[in-house]
Amino acid sequence: MINMNINETKKLKFGIAVSGVQTRDLAGKMRILIDGVEYGFPTTVLDDKILVEIPPLNDIVKSGLKEGRALQAKLDIVVGDTTLTPWADTVKLIMPVTVEAIISEEENVKKTETVKLNLEDDISEKVANQVEEKKQPIKKTRMSKIFAEKK
Repeated sequence: MINMNINETKKLKFGIAVSGVQTRDLAGKMRILIDGVEYGFPTTVLDDKILVEIPPLNDIVKSGLKEGRALQAKLDIVVGDTTLTPWADTVKLIMPVTVEAIISEEENVKKTETVKLNLEDDISEKVANQVEEKKQPIKKTRMSKIFAEKK
């Protein structure tokens, strides 16, 4: 079983032993079956290995890829008219958790006070009571003492 992060390119290397044919005569592809559709990825065949580069699967398939999902995969090697499958296995999808935080400026929010009213309430009385509760006595200052003395 191969674990594959759906957000990253996966590079695979298969060791091979070839007999009865020249390596230059080989062509290959890796196939992954997702929801009844086979996706093929080209291979590079060298003397003793086959290289496959699979792009991020979430760039190819937009839905249905979930953590832990198992997909069937095969490596096909074509020689003339013959197709050989030297490797077949399961690919398990992994999706690491990522969290991105973007900072933005906090807007100044003006607080407002509200008065809850029922239709039966006397609106003027409720508002008057609310205003009365908010009143604060005026502090006496030197000027207010002067005015008070003149009266």
